[in-house]
Amino acid sequence: MINQLTFLVVIVLLCSCSSQEKICKHLIEPNFSEYLPFRVYRWNNEEGKLLIKETFDKNNRVVKLEFIDNEENYIKSGFTPIAKITYAYEKTKIIETLFDHNGDILNFDMHLNRYYKSIYHLSNNGFINKIERISDFEIRDPIYLKNNIEPPTKTELEKYGAEYVVLLSNKDSSFEVEYYKYSYSKMNGKYPISKNYKIHPSLNLKIDSSIISTHPYR
Repeated sequence: MINQLTFLVVIVLLCSCSSQEKICKHLIEPNFSEYLPFRVYRWNNEEGKLLIKETFDKNNRVVKLEFIDNEENYIKSGFTPIAKITYAYEKTKIIETLFDHNGDILNFDMHLNRYYKSIYHLSNNGFINKIERISDFEIRDPIYLKNNIEPPTKTELEKYGAEYVVLLSNKDSSFEVEYYKYSYSKMNGKYPISKNYKIHPSLNLKIDSSIISTHPYR
């Protein structure tokens, strides 16, 4: 009986460890760009006022990114309303979801045609060959209520974009997992792109996949 209990305890402990998520932080600085509102100044560094808090899973894949200050409050930037990004993984898909400072999924923006969810489809060779974009036309931003302004209606927003868009890769595509540039782990060190895409030279993506499993976390 004791041996059976010991065996069960070991199994439970192994299962707990195998599902454990880990955290690391990166020092960032404002970059004043819609494409790159923040720049990673130093990977794996918790000393600073502006940080990315990265959560990654047992397979060294990023599952959450949060833009925070040194008191764990979400950063507010004039160049992006995004405060948190989550990732889910299926066999040949990466699902990226964007949240604002209030914890709501990101609303559609009629000027930036912004979406809250992207589904990246990967080929057998690991290239992105299709992206599904999903937008949210239900405006919940409290700034409208605060300023006693009626938010735009769904009909008004539909003039500027669609709730669902599919993008297919071709020789001119520049597909990437949009916010992987802020992740150290990425997909176990991999940075998926479309086949002919040239990575933007401003990105700090110097990742050595051989050290992913040993980088600092708490």
